[in-house]
Amino acid sequence: MKSKGTDRKTFSFHSTYSPCDFVAKLEKEAVNSNLKIEQNDADFKLQLDSNHRGRIVYKATVTVDARGGSCISGEITTAPWSEKPNEKKGIIDKILSIISYIVVIPFVLIFLLGYGIYMLFVRLFRGKSIEVTTEEKLCDFMVNKMYCRQMPFV
Repeated sequence: MKSKGTDRKTFSFHSTYSPCDFVAKLEKEAVNSNLKIEQNDADFKLQLDSNHRGRIVYKATVTVDARGGSCISGEITTAPWSEKPNEKKGIIDKILSIISYIVVIPFVLIFLLGYGIYMLFVRLFRGKSIEVTTEEKLCDFMVNKMYCRQMPFV
């Protein structure tokens, strides 16, 4: 049985587009196909899928061939979830996340405190529940659930 982490295959492609045109077309087609793409100068990562192990990406480089076209060569790898893409949060997003924590955490704590006090009062002031005997359980089940009539004792 092969290990999933070690069976890497290199996939190479050729395009008649120049590298700049190829990268521009790649961006447009990736958006139309609902695929995520990350780019550097001549490198790109195309996210193909994701699973519990991480993101499955095609990491490739684009180079110029002898005729002015593009040679694309790369491999499909799994990027673990801990390896985040470079996403920068704006100042507004940071402020909103801080405010949400300031509002949510006290609300949850107050709710849990109130529920705990309520359960304490219920426990203290509610009388002890009356135990139902097995005969009463049987009669209740047979009469109410099974729609039987109880016969008089003989």
